[in-house]
Amino acid sequence: MKYIFILITLFSCSLEPKYHEPDSLVNFQEITTEKDITRVYWQDFFRSPELQTVIKTALKNNQDLKVAYLNMESARAMFDVKRKELIPTINATTNVIKQEAPAAFALFTPKSIYRANLNISAYELDFFGKLRSAKKSSYETLLSTEEAKNVMEITLITEVANSYIQLLVDQKILDLTTKSLIEQEHKLEIIENRRRNGRAFRIDVILAKTEYENIKVLQNLYQKLADQDKNALMLLMGTFDETNIPQSSIDNIAFNEDLLEFTPSKTLLSRPDIKQAEHLLRSANADIGVARAAFFPSVSLTGNYGYYSRELSSLFDSNSWSLMPQVNLPIFDGGKNKANLKLTKTKQKILTAQYQKTVQVAFKEVLDELVNRKIILEQVKSYQEIAKLNQQSYDILQQQNFNGITDVVIVSDSHIKLITAKQNVVIQQQEYFKNLIMLYKVLGGGSNIPLKTL
Repeated sequence: MKYIFILITLFSCSLEPKYHEPDSLVNFQEITTEKDITRVYWQDFFRSPELQTVIKTALKNNQDLKVAYLNMESARAMFDVKRKELIPTINATTNVIKQEAPAAFALFTPKSIYRANLNISAYELDFFGKLRSAKKSSYETLLSTEEAKNVMEITLITEVANSYIQLLVDQKILDLTTKSLIEQEHKLEIIENRRRNGRAFRIDVILAKTEYENIKVLQNLYQKLADQDKNALMLLMGTFDETNIPQSSIDNIAFNEDLLEFTPSKTLLSRPDIKQAEHLLRSANADIGVARAAFFPSVSLTGNYGYYSRELSSLFDSNSWSLMPQVNLPIFDGGKNKANLKLTKTKQKILTAQYQKTVQVAFKEVLDELVNRKIILEQVKSYQEIAKLNQQSYDILQQQNFNGITDVVIVSDSHIKLITAKQNVVIQQQEYFKNLIMLYKVLGGGSNIPLKTL
């Protein structure tokens, strides 16, 4: 009985150091809230149907995401290999030996020998937890690749959202620029007519023509940008078919802002890149157990059980077996095991520092976006107020022109200023949306739940 107890004690032995979560080195605010953006489906945050369509297409077809999935499958296969090393490998073999002996020995030498065996090939007994630590290290590596896949997913979702919004913004500005060009062309025609009638100077025509050409350059620029936006979006979507890009307007884009908790609390530690760094640290911690076990003896078993006969009909009448334990004692290795242990400990320290740096970077990113949010909200209000005032000015000048008080050229200039003000509002609207998307990303949006079926 005591031998069984000794074996159980040895097999439960592990030289792996106890894992301690590193200090994050940042001061999180303690909050009590049921909101956790990491457990919110992206469909619940990105509310616009058109935006959901392009994101779904990208998640289905994007090649970078496919590579991330394949890397995860590769790590899972590697973990299965390590796990199977804890199970003995048993092989079945059968063979027939035909032989011919000289006449003098023919009476004593069989012409045929039949064998059937079950073999255990070099099964290592995991007395000091080396194989279990190696399995744990592989498992933590697998989990890190799953988090890497989550990082890729959330990055892809936010990139697609930003790309689609960029397309809609450039299309809206292109449309406004075209309206401005039409208005400037109308103004140029008026001034040219006045020049022919002696009511305007040549310099007035030149200035109006210059403004017209400047706006035309902007129109060409935004046409190019809109076309390039489509190409960039189709690359992210994994399909170069423009019909897969839904038509919409930047004014139709909507987000569920109430789902964002704008407080950097410990929920930030659920970000996939932070969890990835922690799994790699846990893997390195398990590797120390493997390195330590190399200093101790390893025991492996090789054996077989089988049958042997001169006649096939009587093959299973007699059996034979053998068991050959082998003990490997590390007496002298030139310091290899010691150096390897030092290497694994150093790697653990490096990954600890990298984990802490990842947390600090995440904390900074959230704070930066919170600062940006305050400024952007103020800018959006200011540009909206400017556009509102320009609209009022344009309406007044139109009425004055109708009453014969104000020159039509002044009205045209006011209209162009109004269009420019609307363009600035659109640009700030894009910055506002980009900030929301970045907050969703830096807070780890949707990273702790599986993707909904596409």
